[in-house]
Amino acid sequence: MGPRLIIVSNRVAVPDSPRTPLAGGMAVAVKAALKNRNGMWFGWSGKVTDQPASEPHAVEVNKVSYVLIDLSKNDIQEYYNGLANSVLWPILHYRVDLQEYSRADASGYMRVNRMFADRLSELVNESDVIWVHDYHLMLLGRELRSRGHRNTIGFFLHTPCAPPDILQTLPHHGAILGGLTYYNLVGFQTDNDRDNFAHYLATQGAAHIRNGAFEFEGRQVRLGAFPVSIESKAYMRLARNAGRSALVELVRESLGGSRLVLGVDRLDYSKGIPDRVKAFERLLETNPEWHGKVTLLQVTPKSRSDVKQYGEIESEVTGLIGKVNGRFGDAAWTPIRYVNRSYSRTVLAGLYRAADVAMVTPLRDGMNLVAKEYVAAQNPEDPGVLVLSQFAGAAKELDRPTRSRPRSNALWRCLWPNGASVTRRCSNICWKMTSRSGRRTIWARSSAARRRAVCSLAYARCSACRRRNRRLWRSGEAAPSRPVSAAIQTLRRRDLTRSGRGRQRALAGDGGRGLSTPLNLPRSDAPPRRVQRDRGGA
Repeated sequence: MGPRLIIVSNRVAVPDSPRTPLAGGMAVAVKAALKNRNGMWFGWSGKVTDQPASEPHAVEVNKVSYVLIDLSKNDIQEYYNGLANSVLWPILHYRVDLQEYSRADASGYMRVNRMFADRLSELVNESDVIWVHDYHLMLLGRELRSRGHRNTIGFFLHTPCAPPDILQTLPHHGAILGGLTYYNLVGFQTDNDRDNFAHYLATQGAAHIRNGAFEFEGRQVRLGAFPVSIESKAYMRLARNAGRSALVELVRESLGGSRLVLGVDRLDYSKGIPDRVKAFERLLETNPEWHGKVTLLQVTPKSRSDVKQYGEIESEVTGLIGKVNGRFGDAAWTPIRYVNRSYSRTVLAGLYRAADVAMVTPLRDGMNLVAKEYVAAQNPEDPGVLVLSQFAGAAKELDRPTRSRPRSNALWRCLWPNGASVTRRCSNICWKMTSRSGRRTIWARSSAARRRAVCSLAYARCSACRRRNRRLWRSGEAAPSRPVSAAIQTLRRRDLTRSGRGRQRALAGDGGRGLSTPLNLPRSDAPPRRVQRDRGGA
């Protein structure tokens, strides 16, 4: 089993039962890390009390120990709503204009990090490996070191990491961001995020040693990029079954044959939801033939309602959607369906499979697993189209993505893609996902490897396109592009050329405002003749 792995995060997602699937990027990463390992997950229970218990309480589910602590109202206001989500979150997402710093909030952030360290110290053994998650707990490594712990401690940032000139707008940034140098390994979602933090360390006087390692004030820290992914095979099975569920069938019937454009995002100013609504409005404005034939379903659970900026974005989105529906809708058709509630992972998988187009257009995002889940959920015989912002971490795992300026014509083309062009487009795109089923990010397998992270890549293959590419190559009609031929050879070498899941189309777009086009499709004055399709089959 190896050394015990202790996961520490702000919030702990305890399953309601052993069979309950966990949702969210954090839960997906942690579940994979703890699978078949001796582990513990430590963090906030989600409860807010006037007098938090002095001792944590433990719950065990699926042979994993969940150790929970409660927070006070003052802790939530200063640590969570304050410095974490009113200062660090906007800065890390390049929104310096939205930060609201106060000394009281900074004091609360440090106090809660010390409290986490006090409660965790009593549970840590010398051989344990500790893995701390996200911007809420940047100082936890320093606090643990000050209490004498010499364990291997890693940190993973799920959000983007802004460039040094933006990070330095944080008051006392050296005390908070410099706290990451107390970890042995700091992980990021993308190479760009890792490089941004490396440049920040350089501006603070850190010396680059070798292979991503830096020395700062006598401490050594290694930086790396370890993108979070999904258990793609399991998600494919989930989507096949969910596509036949009663709720998904009800949604299909309610559309009355209209095309479904889907957006799934937490209500946050970083997700680009207002720009998405404006792009859809532009589509309806310039293409009246689509009135009554396309519907945008925007699933947007509310979050952080106590933070002022989130109340403002809620009002903006609600107003824009009301304007579009009032302008273009009628008694028989509502252009935009806006849902402020959460759905289970199973229901979302069914909606992904039913959608003709998914719009994942954040202004900035660490990874965005919705993009990967949408691709994995597709029916290989009839896949949908993914419109993906280039500013989402998931776009970095696409090979040669197509980007365009924000035009409604791009969304129109996604609704009526040319089949031959889509096949060629699919041939030039290869998804690279970190495997979370069987090949997981391992932070420590033995005492000799505790300071290293082992990250293996698995390719979500497009077998139909590979077969077509090889056939054209052999016949002399065309040669595969270098990325595709290299990917095929890589798959052969790794013995991963088993039968794939069919072709899937993934398109990368331009920022929160951008929509992408599948190749240079022929334009037409009218949309092509409609072809009815059954999207429910496996």
